[in-house]
Amino acid sequence: MQYIEREINTCHTAIGYIIARNWKLPDSVSEAIRDHRDRDRLVHRDPASDGLLICLKLSEQLCDEPCRLVGVSESAHWPDIADVIFSTLCISEEDFSDLEHEIKELMVLSH
Repeated sequence: MQYIEREINTCHTAIGYIIARNWKLPDSVSEAIRDHRDRDRLVHRDPASDGLLICLKLSEQLCDEPCRLVGVSESAHWPDIADVIFSTLCISEEDFSDLEHEIKELMVLSH
């Protein structure tokens, strides 16, 4: 990502947004791509229009779990947005933990 920002003076979220718009994806998809790294949009969001972004961040956190298990990755802003996501989806931290556990089990079984 730093290469993109340095070489063409933009970030991957802007490029993704432009591509999504050119592909004529729905505005909600294009905007979720554009804003998926924008912590402020998640914290100060319009719940009616940001369901896709909420699902994207939840999925990102769940998919990143294997990397976190071996110490390779850590979502820098997950602690800031977790409560927003949980309240939007009407789940608890325990529900999320159960979901993570189920995913880990499925990954082990699939290999």
